[in-house]
Amino acid sequence: MPPVDDYSTLLYFLRFYPSDKRSLCLLRQEHKLGEYCELLADWWGIDVSDQDRMAVEQQGVIADRTREHLGASDGGIVLMRRMMRESLAAVAAGRDPLCIIRDPARQIVEFRQHSTMMAQKQEGVSYAMADLAREPALAK
Repeated sequence: MPPVDDYSTLLYFLRFYPSDKRSLCLLRQEHKLGEYCELLADWWGIDVSDQDRMAVEQQGVIADRTREHLGASDGGIVLMRRMMRESLAAVAAGRDPLCIIRDPARQIVEFRQHSTMMAQKQEGVSYAMADLAREPALAK
């Protein structure tokens, strides 16, 4: 989540719906802090689209990290914080932070296939990276 100021961040959601259409639809939604869509059929009572936003917002403006209890399943959080500290130290030392690639020829983003579901052909359309590499127009 990119910071907006000292107390706010922008929250982006990306949703993927398999389709032959291959279109991109950008949608911006404004939400009021603390107001969530109800979903009475769900045990949580909050619509799936608002659950992640609620988890972020309910931490408060500045979460008190001294009171958190990270467990083994929070390894990604620990790794992300370590990467952020290393990047901040690199910038303070006059170097580039992680993931800054200044050479345009090396600025290629590759999404590796980890999901067996996504590697399968769905309704005759393949979303596997190997197929996208053979047909670059599919990746657009």
